[in-house]
Parts: sequence; structure tokens; C-alpha cells
Amino acid sequence: MNNLKPKKDLYDKVVWLAQEDSMFSVKSTYDALQSSVHPGPCSAMETSWDIKVLSNALSLAWSVLKGKIPTRVNLFRRGVSLPSLLCPLCNQVEE
Repeated sequence: MNNLKPKKDLYDKVVWLAQEDSMFSVKSTYDALQSSVHPGPCSAMETSWDIKVLSNALSLAWSVLKGKIPTRVNLFRRGVSLPSLLCPLCNQVEE
């Protein structure tokens, strides 16, 4: 892998292989997930939301997994100015 060198004068582009026209869409992502993980009636999307827990607990778990909880680090990544990224309780590790 170290011997690979980029070629000059070549056009570089990003393509989405899950759709014939190579254009990304949320629907094509959904369709790809549906067919690749569990073809048939049991799909990845249905499975994740069909868990028997309270909806607010499932929503919280989904937000944690997607990194959407407004921790200090996540707020900083979004451009929020903070005095410190350290945990306000222990003041030793990033929150």
C-alpha cells in the first residue's frame, strides 16, 4: 500500500454505488440497508425500532449512538464556545 502514488491529471469524484445514476439519496440508503442486512420481512430499520422498550429510552439510545447528545465535546464540534471541554464534576476528562 505504501507504493501507491496518485496519478496526475485524473479527475477524482465521489460516486454512490447503491444507485444506478451514482447519485446519493436517503431512499437509496434505506433500500440498501433493507436488502443487505436482512432480506425479506425482517429488516435492519424495522428491527432497531421494534425493540420492546419505552420510546423515549430507544430515542435516547439512538441519539447516543449517533453522537447527537449535546456533550461539551459535541457542542464544541458544532462551533459553540465553551470555557472548557472537561467534565464539570471531575474536571479531569472531556465530557
